[in-house]
Amino acid sequence: MSPFVKIQIVVHNRSHLVLAFCAGPPCHDAKHAKELIREAALFNLCTAMYGDGAFDSEEYHCECRRSGIHESLAPINPRAHNLVPTTPHRKKMFKTGTPKRFGQRWQVESTFSQIKRLLGSSLRARCHQSRYREACLKILAFNLMIPGSGCFLQSRFKVQVQSSAHEALLPFAA
Repeated sequence: MSPFVKIQIVVHNRSHLVLAFCAGPPCHDAKHAKELIREAALFNLCTAMYGDGAFDSEEYHCECRRSGIHESLAPINPRAHNLVPTTPHRKKMFKTGTPKRFGQRWQVESTFSQIKRLLGSSLRARCHQSRYREACLKILAFNLMIPGSGCFLQSRFKVQVQSSAHEALLPFAA
């Protein structure tokens, strides 16, 4: 088991409020995409989702549409050839190109930087489950530091720990 903790977050680009997150062992970025999309959509603040190349799949775009998010962007991975993708959402992205607002993805990296600067980049816990919980608590503490966000989050918070997968998922669904 890796001593590192992988944190995935969905961030509101205006307020830097973390809308959804999960912490666990290092894994592919797209592993928790569905859960993160569903949880972020519960806030009714998301109108678009911008992901990196790991989210270049039709499944990612379809999950966004099912969750009520009408725009999803991810850089097209040419899949070892430069042919037009055959799936509807990827084909549309290929033909229209990447809009300027896709450049707002840097806001997520800025949020990670803020969390590390304000709350520290190291974890003190020693066992895996405790590290995941501590990472999640740092994100919750960060959200409470954002003016006006505390009351909004308190009413929607529920903790769910999945010990079998060694992951702590903290969805905001009540």
